[in-house]
Amino acid sequence: MPVLKVGANTYLYERVHAFPDVVDFGTWRASEASGAAITMMIHEEGGSDFKAQLSSDIPGLKLKAERGPKGDQYQVEITLVSEKVRVGPLKGSIVIDTNDAEFPRVIVPVSGQIVER
Repeated sequence: MPVLKVGANTYLYERVHAFPDVVDFGTWRASEASGAAITMMIHEEGGSDFKAQLSSDIPGLKLKAERGPKGDQYQVEITLVSEKVRVGPLKGSIVIDTNDAEFPRVIVPVSGQIVER
């Protein structure tokens, strides 16, 4: 009897998770940093009244979150503010505080490099 082997990959996520789970801005000139933008999604699988509050320890990092229509996710626009970023390594995190009892906090590492204007 012939056998056909099929390889498959899958990703397993926690019920509450962010995608991407790491944010890397790469290298930006300080004067052009406002052109940097990354979109992140925050999901609560099976949720309907998911709430999340975001904060960051990085000066010049702007977070704009919009809740999805089903109440189970947020779309977050992450940008840099040229006037507030500092020259040097961009290293810190985005902290996501949620109303999910099992996953009250998700931390997303952020990295990058800001060079002279």
